[in-house]
Amino acid sequence: MQRHFARVAIYADQSSKASPSPIDQELKRTFPDAIIERVDRHDIAKPSLYRDLLMFVLPGIQGETSLYHEHVGPSNHLIQHYIASGGRFFGQCAGACYAASNVRFTPEWAPAKRRDAGLLGLFNGVAHGPLPGLGVDGEDPRYYRGLTHANITLELADYSHTLPLVYTSGPTFIPHAGQRMNVIGRYADADNKPAIISFDYGRGFVLLSGPVPQNGATPPTGIPQFATLDVLLELLAPFEDQRVALFDRLMRMMKHHSRMAGLHVA
Repeated sequence: MQRHFARVAIYADQSSKASPSPIDQELKRTFPDAIIERVDRHDIAKPSLYRDLLMFVLPGIQGETSLYHEHVGPSNHLIQHYIASGGRFFGQCAGACYAASNVRFTPEWAPAKRRDAGLLGLFNGVAHGPLPGLGVDGEDPRYYRGLTHANITLELADYSHTLPLVYTSGPTFIPHAGQRMNVIGRYADADNKPAIISFDYGRGFVLLSGPVPQNGATPPTGIPQFATLDVLLELLAPFEDQRVALFDRLMRMMKHHSRMAGLHVA
């Protein structure tokens, strides 16, 4: 009997400034039997991409100017249909913003931006960031522009504590009337506003995160070290086991939903 491997698609179009690393590594660890695919704006326009797809991942971006509206937008209907039909979506930082129906980007160091049309609209509400007092202007453009951390208080039944996660001006989530959401984590430094949420979309499952839980205390491959990154890695190091456990918990939610949908997942 031919064995069909589960597939995970990570949007990694550098012309859109998508920044998937190091999520590839984390997903390969969490889904050892899955095929991890990097896809661009041409790939996501093909309906065949979504057949038997375990999860679609939309990561953050490099810098503060998102081109997701221009590059992902033409395929919004395909992504929406895939999720509504029973698929799964994982968005972080700018990827979580694009998944909302409204975006408010209000940095303290630059003019505010807003978008109310052309978004993916999985989350019927506002993605608003950076949170006051958390966002920082980028000091080094080589990696993690806006590099800092946010203390996140988790609200999982058997996994509730506070730990620092990498934060690069990501959003909190403000639902419109009728939008249900499960709050998984809150910003301890910002009035306990929602930081990581999940919800159903049709027959599908959506997980959105303002911080980036895939980024830990291991220096990224091929990136020169610099002071801001060194300080952050030192702060994160004592919590690395907890971060890995959190990421694994989030991915188990995806595995559970995919099994319920009839996909084989190790």
